[in-house]
Amino acid sequence: MRMKTRLWVLSALTVVAACSSGGGSFEAAETEVTKVTEEARDGYTYIHYNAKQPAYRDRPSSEYVDQRVDVGIPDGVENDAPVLFQVGGEAAISDLFVQNAPRYIGLPMIAIQAEHRGYGTSISSEEDQTTPRYLSRSEAVDDFHGVVVALRETYTGPWFVRGVSYTGGVVLEYAAKYPEDVVAVNSVSGVVD
Repeated sequence: MRMKTRLWVLSALTVVAACSSGGGSFEAAETEVTKVTEEARDGYTYIHYNAKQPAYRDRPSSEYVDQRVDVGIPDGVENDAPVLFQVGGEAAISDLFVQNAPRYIGLPMIAIQAEHRGYGTSISSEEDQTTPRYLSRSEAVDDFHGVVVALRETYTGPWFVRGVSYTGGVVLEYAAKYPEDVVAVNSVSGVVD
């Protein structure tokens, strides 16, 4: 399936692609998203979700991955505001992105960040984590799709996806597989195969 794409170069290291067609095959209903905490902070509301993802989508398994998802909503911003969705990379995420991104960009928007499976607290239910077999780029892409499908029922504005370095490539793969999820891609120094 072909994807029509418009590209805008924002800097030498950043490409934004607006996605218009395509489609993936993963059933997002396999993702359970549960609100863990919500608290008012200085100038914004912080919400922490847990997304329960299948550890293996290609074979039957009772294993799962508990994926950390953080949301930051600046005071006065409604749930239909644009969403900047940053996918986590090869490290644990912190709440600094959801706290600071709307302020740095200077627009009334919601910031959401989802941790990459296998990093931070987003690990599987498997007892042995020495060599995580569930850690794959394609599974991570499906995880991010599951998060977007579940949360866009609450956060109804247009979704923009962002990734840096390794996840710059991940977001390009994600937008190619699930272009209906996002209106634009921000790939900063994206690594592609």
